[in-house]
Amino acid sequence: MFGRLQNLIAWRAALVRVVRCLVIIASMFAPAFIRTSSAQQNFPIDPKTLIEKLIGSNATFSATAQIRGKGRDSSSNFKMTVQYKLLQGMLRTEMNPSKDTDEKHLTSDQLRLRELGLDHMIYVVLPSLKQKYLIFPTVKSYCVVPMTYFERNHSLDNFRIEKLGEEQLDGHPCVHSKVTAMNEFVEDVAADVWQATDLKNFPVKLEFKLKDAIFIMSFTDVKLTDPDFELFQPPQEFQRFPDLGALKQDALKRPH
Repeated sequence: MFGRLQNLIAWRAALVRVVRCLVIIASMFAPAFIRTSSAQQNFPIDPKTLIEKLIGSNATFSATAQIRGKGRDSSSNFKMTVQYKLLQGMLRTEMNPSKDTDEKHLTSDQLRLRELGLDHMIYVVLPSLKQKYLIFPTVKSYCVVPMTYFERNHSLDNFRIEKLGEEQLDGHPCVHSKVTAMNEFVEDVAADVWQATDLKNFPVKLEFKLKDAIFIMSFTDVKLTDPDFELFQPPQEFQRFPDLGALKQDALKRPH
């Protein structure tokens, strides 16, 4: 009896870690999330809003984003690859952390997500509908989540840009500038940007400095053409769930 109780407690603790990891992944990047040594913190500048400020509100492109975070010590550092698409204000990011990380560096939570088929995730933001899709291709499932108030009201007021110099970055001639503005939280924020003059001033690198961390986004394989509209919709054959919790419960019931 005691052994069964211990197993139940261990299983419940594992579920809590999986749920926490799902929430972190679902929140990452579009709401601008960064990992630090102390806690998961909301990032002061939404990358999508910043990019649209730099190249226009009707910005359209596809790119691969290499995202790195550097904290107080190496244990709080992270890096990941995100496929990034923007079309008529709609944002699509696709990530598969366990695929992009060496097997020996995978955390227990990442291994558990892979076991459940939830490590590969597509995150679609539809501002006109005030909702988001969380799509999990491996288990052919998705759910619809409403955008939060702050996600619906990202802003950068008093936007100013100061040229710092010119540099070559990954073969692109770039203008390096510092951007300052006031975000939706009425906070003064800043970022360094490198805009490639041979890519219609697309920002191939963004660097944000927080109190205890640095967050860097580097874009490669930039294509300034319209991505396919169907990529911003869940496949018709995928099963829809009312929320992330119900989707997770279904994944737990599947044979592994």
